Amino acid sequence: MRPEPDQVNCLGALWRGIATWYRRDALYRELAALDERGLKDIGITRSDIPAVMAGKFWRGGEARDGAGKVCESAPSVLSHDTPRR
Repeated sequence: MRPEPDQVNCLGALWRGIATWYRRDALYRELAALDERGLKDIGITRSDIPAVMAGKFWRGGEARDGAGKVCESAPSVLSHDTPRR
């Protein structure tokens, strides 16, 4: 018996969700393990980590969402850069 297309889509979505969570968790652990100097080398501070994880980190004068699209409004958490107008 073959699975229904809806079942396949549901399982695929579940698998993608788990894979995304795993990658985000690994990234968070990696950033959290860096010392202050390591964070400074990549241009963030420890307090920027939640914004990086949320995909709302302000860098290079443009706020970008998690998909890399430029946001129209400023994100809730900003880095030390100032926005270009």
